[in-house]
Amino acid sequence: MTRAATSAGPPDAAVRSLRQIQRRVQQLSRSLELLLLDLDQDLPSIDPPLEGVARTEAILHILDTHAGPLAPVEIWRSLRNAGYLDDKTLVRVTTYELWRRGRLVKVGEAQYCHPDHVPAGAARQEPARRAARGRPRTAATSDGWRAAPPAGGPHR
Repeated sequence: MTRAATSAGPPDAAVRSLRQIQRRVQQLSRSLELLLLDLDQDLPSIDPPLEGVARTEAILHILDTHAGPLAPVEIWRSLRNAGYLDDKTLVRVTTYELWRRGRLVKVGEAQYCHPDHVPAGAARQEPARRAARGRPRTAATSDGWRAAPPAGGPHR
């Protein structure tokens, strides 16, 4: 017997298995295309006043139209409803940075509002100022700076 005659069985099984796999891949790709079409139809469109607007300006717009304090998660929900797909963390960090830079007002624990719509009697929270970078001056010399390095250089 030749080698081709003895190995006729297994290649036929492999060919059948390969064809089954190819059919299954085609079925899955069709299903995936249908799912993607459904997702495209379900995505909300961006509100006209927010179309093409950066996240920071969209947050300011939402707080301006709401006219009251909102938590970052509520701002995130409003952005989602407006068609933005930003992550909650990005919205939280952006809101904090807007407050730190003075573009938003913080009136409570994680409650932010537009500067034009601060509730009456609300206690504004101010961001903590960061310490100056670099080493503090020393009183080693009369002008407040450190003395010059030794004559042999800073390293001996």
